[in-house]
Amino acid sequence: MEAHQLALSLPSTPAAASEARHQAVVAIAGWDTELDAEVVHTAALLVSELVTNAVQYAGTGSASLTVCLDEAVLRVEVCDASPVLPQPALPDVDSEGGRGLTSSPLSLTGTAPSRRRTASAAGPRSI
Repeated sequence: MEAHQLALSLPSTPAAASEARHQAVVAIAGWDTELDAEVVHTAALLVSELVTNAVQYAGTGSASLTVCLDEAVLRVEVCDASPVLPQPALPDVDSEGGRGLTSSPLSLTGTAPSRRRTASAAGPRSI
């Protein structure tokens, strides 16, 4: 199977997550693979969550998004200029946000030590 990749530079604005999600879904659809719809939906969720986190916590500057499909792994990676490493945390019961990554049905892995916010999704697909 051919490897595929999307790489974007993103502004640190509230619209960045929506634009990144749209670009990722369009790119994945254009890769002419038969990924399961759940995997594509989860990738869109990962892009939204990771880019939102980069914009919200990294402050000013740009971020980058890379979406890669190689064999059975679809990887979503977001990098920002923050000098502080991401710290995973569970949301408070009353929090309105913070549940996106914990609600994914697919496996999520992070990289450390790194300033990258990374998640990989390996899930069902029919080829």
